[in-house]
Amino acid sequence: MQIARFSLAALLALALAAPASAQDEAPPDAPEAPEEKGWTGKVSLGGNLSSGTTDSFGGAVDVGAERTWGKHEVKLGAFLSYGRTNSPGARAVTQTNEQRLTQYYSYSPTERFYWYGNLEQARDTVRNIELRLFANTGPGYRIWHVDDLNQLDGELGIGYRYEDYGGIRTVGREPSRNDVNGRAAFTFLRTLGIAQFGQTGEFLLPFNDTGGWIARGKTTLSFPLVAGWAFENALQMEYFNDPPSGSKSFELDYIVSLVYAF
Repeated sequence: MQIARFSLAALLALALAAPASAQDEAPPDAPEAPEEKGWTGKVSLGGNLSSGTTDSFGGAVDVGAERTWGKHEVKLGAFLSYGRTNSPGARAVTQTNEQRLTQYYSYSPTERFYWYGNLEQARDTVRNIELRLFANTGPGYRIWHVDDLNQLDGELGIGYRYEDYGGIRTVGREPSRNDVNGRAAFTFLRTLGIAQFGQTGEFLLPFNDTGGWIARGKTTLSFPLVAGWAFENALQMEYFNDPPSGSKSFELDYIVSLVYAF
């Protein structure tokens, strides 16, 4: 996916170049700037294996990295999920086959207000989505913020969406779509005792075809094990109001993972 590699390289170049242009010399009486942190992130590994009347296996890998410096923030992500079921006397069935890359950048001129841009490249062959591209930008606002683990952010924006259904036609539609869409999203994080709760939500509405809207979200609940390690439950949901032929509108994935933070 050349487009995915290009967009990922572009954001990495932005993350490396922006600090050099932003390092202005502070006046003599200004307090020392806080020490900048390097990259942080996490790796999540989940899977299942069963044997009996049917044999099935599946796994998921979720990798994320982020860096904040000054008023800038960059987040990068990669997700891979695959599952297969074998039954006696029947052909093996692929239950899950999804790959996704995400890139996110934000600039915060004030403590509350920020401007963001995000990119996504994805593929889900079980749902007959050979290629999905999202590009959005717009304003964001920190509605509630205590620290990085207790906050509520809201975002609005406008962007572009492209989907290729691999030659499969939906009713009255070409086997691909190009949309200009509006976007509304939120992120909520909250510490609950020793557990960490997270909830995200996103709504995409095409201006040229309002029937093709998408609503999706992710709920997570993680518990620390030892330093750097945690046990995480994740529930991913997506409702596609006008899916390609052969796939359902509603998709739900529940993933139990072992997470390492670095």
